[in-house]
Amino acid sequence: MGSEDTIYVAVGGVEESELTLLWVLHNLKPRKVCILHVHQPSKMISSMYGVDGNLAEIIFDQQQIRGLEEVGKEMMNRILDEYLLFCSQAGVLFLLPLLTAHLMALLNSAEDRVSAIRLHIQMDDVAKGIVELIRRHNIKKLVMGAAADEHFSEGMWLMSEKAQYVNENAPFSCQIWFICREHLVHTRFETGQSSNAPSPSGSSYLTSSTEAAGIFGSTVSEEREESECEIELYDVLHSGEEGSSNDQLFDRLEQALKEAESSNQKAFEESDRRVKAEMNATRAMRQAKMLERLYNECKRENETALAKQNESLENIKRLREELSVSREQNSILESQVANSERRMKQLEDELSSALEQLQVSLKERDELQIELENSHKVIEELLRKQAEETSSTHMDQFNLDQLSVSEIHDATLDQLEICQKEKDELQVELENTLRINKELLRKQSEDTSNSHLQQPFIEFSLSEIEEATEDFDQLYKIAEGARGSVYYKCALRHTEVVIKVLGRNSFQDSNEFLREVDDLIKLRHPNLVNLIGACPEKRALVYEYVPNGSLEDHLNSRNDMPPLSWQSRMHIATQLCSTLMFLHAGKLVHGNLKPGNILLDDNFGCKLSDFGSCRAFSLVENSSNMTESSNPNPYLDPDFRNSRRVSHSLDLYPFGIIVLQLLSGRSTQGIAESAQSELLNGGNLSSFLDSSAGNWPHQVAQLTHLAIRCCDINRSRRPDLASDVLKVLETMKPSVASIAYAPESNEDGEPPSYFICPILQAVMSDPHMAADGYTYEATALQDWLADHDTSPMTNLRLPNLNLIPNFPLRSAIQQWQENR
Repeated sequence: MGSEDTIYVAVGGVEESELTLLWVLHNLKPRKVCILHVHQPSKMISSMYGVDGNLAEIIFDQQQIRGLEEVGKEMMNRILDEYLLFCSQAGVLFLLPLLTAHLMALLNSAEDRVSAIRLHIQMDDVAKGIVELIRRHNIKKLVMGAAADEHFSEGMWLMSEKAQYVNENAPFSCQIWFICREHLVHTRFETGQSSNAPSPSGSSYLTSSTEAAGIFGSTVSEEREESECEIELYDVLHSGEEGSSNDQLFDRLEQALKEAESSNQKAFEESDRRVKAEMNATRAMRQAKMLERLYNECKRENETALAKQNESLENIKRLREELSVSREQNSILESQVANSERRMKQLEDELSSALEQLQVSLKERDELQIELENSHKVIEELLRKQAEETSSTHMDQFNLDQLSVSEIHDATLDQLEICQKEKDELQVELENTLRINKELLRKQSEDTSNSHLQQPFIEFSLSEIEEATEDFDQLYKIAEGARGSVYYKCALRHTEVVIKVLGRNSFQDSNEFLREVDDLIKLRHPNLVNLIGACPEKRALVYEYVPNGSLEDHLNSRNDMPPLSWQSRMHIATQLCSTLMFLHAGKLVHGNLKPGNILLDDNFGCKLSDFGSCRAFSLVENSSNMTESSNPNPYLDPDFRNSRRVSHSLDLYPFGIIVLQLLSGRSTQGIAESAQSELLNGGNLSSFLDSSAGNWPHQVAQLTHLAIRCCDINRSRRPDLASDVLKVLETMKPSVASIAYAPESNEDGEPPSYFICPILQAVMSDPHMAADGYTYEATALQDWLADHDTSPMTNLRLPNLNLIPNFPLRSAIQQWQENR
């Protein structure tokens, strides 16, 4: 079969080997072309057989196996048929398998046509299959691909492993051309003759056939096919020898050739129709798949758009509900405001009427007082005249005069009693009027505080918090606190706030969180960071934003912050001392006092934060509620580390450290020992004090001594905030007050709002701070507490009735009054 005139072309997929076949037809111009193909069986069929070729333990249906084999063969035949169709369109003639080599020689001598046949084998390895076909059929000339078409480049070598294997293992008698994209890459020339390959066995799946263009699916074994052809040729030749001439034989052959060509033409037309039908079917399937894919994409897009639309509708519905609730609340508030205004007007009318009555009573009292004075003058004049009577007057006349004087005296006493009675009645009426006036003023203060001054508390939704922080984006994160809490700075309802998201282990359940929030609402003080609202869903607390950073930032000069003056530092220490006194008066301790928790507002006023744990450190509770961080805390009381006892002294130790830092601007390490050493060495603190704060006053030595006492390890030797520390800070008040309260002074002489007592609505002379955090005139607040146990400002029950003098504010008021 391996004729030297036949060019064997190894092909794979149709698109892969068309260029190779075109190169053969254009460059070698062969008379015979054999399409060589190695068919790889389906992996599913291979898995049905074991290593020794027998069926695996699982018994498969033989009909299923034959069906899979038929499908594989049909696919192989379709590939080979497409190559044959390609060759026929290029002008290559395919001969029927009924003609033997002798008959083909006669035909070739009669008509110069190029013939094409196909040869295939079934093997798992394509390269080994090509080498096996070369050996069995003694192939002399072979053309195959060197690499995939997209891998072609100038000067390239054999890129395909199959090409390398065939180049190394094929018999030397075979000349091989390796092609890539119609370019000759390498030629292996014939170097010797190889022995004839053994005949293939019946179980090797090796078949050979020559078919006319358009006849598909007919594959027979090579031995059977050759035997049939030889028998038919023998009959034809012998019939010519018995009674016919060569001319008759040629006529019969020519007639047979015509019939074969006619059959080939019909078969080709039928094959062409089938190929077109298959191509149309394939194209239709592709279009169907593409349409299905487009439909699925459109369906997904519509579902996404529908989901977004539903979400938008839900948002609109929620906004409408919120708007409806807001409108209802607005109407309620408007009604309350109108009622308050009517009540205010009524109280003003009653107050004006009471004042008018008071004025009338005062006028009557003044008239009665004048009459009483006149009566006393008359009596005195009569007594004086009586004393001037001479003894010369006889006794009768004297008795008569004495009687007249006695009557006048008695009448005068009666008149005095009547006047005194009227005076008492007027005094009682005056006291009643004053009491009514005082009650009216109290009610007016209550209405004012309830309608205007009570701090509102807002419950925020989780969606508002997520929208404000953009789903808690790291760009809004400003700090991390203890127990996993995280702080975010953002704008919420057009207000700059700080949101503290508590850690998962901060509270056991939502009820504990709500109780904590309820306690924080009641904890109000001007120097505590204001709690605006909360989000129970996220366990988040919303605080006011304090713009000037923390005391720690200023002490460490972060972000190029300028150093604080000594007046500002003492102002901060005074406010911090006042805030701790407020907490201690309510039997609370802060427990986490440090510069990072002391924030500064626009006027560099002190705002103490992270006081949410104060409730847990009540003096009646044990210290198990307090957790100590694994990192060493220089502000934690050493005595607490050993005894775990909670008392007011727990805040005194960090307060002393912070005061020493304010004085020196140094870090906490060894700061108390350094200050003690300076005091022992002659009391010269110039090297210890921070020179960037300015010229310190002479009282700073006494304050330094108190701060060192606050840091004493023995709690019993620590000073008292009210009687010791605040007293020293008060000696520095003339300079501090100008810094503490200067920003709100008015040019027209009007007092600042914080100088006004909320009850009397007048400038205070003896300001005292109550447990609600607000400052009042001492006498007015004492009168209020005589009848109430609630705050005049918040109308909430006071935790205690203790009053703390506000010395810094009193100093500021006195200085303001002096400057007027």
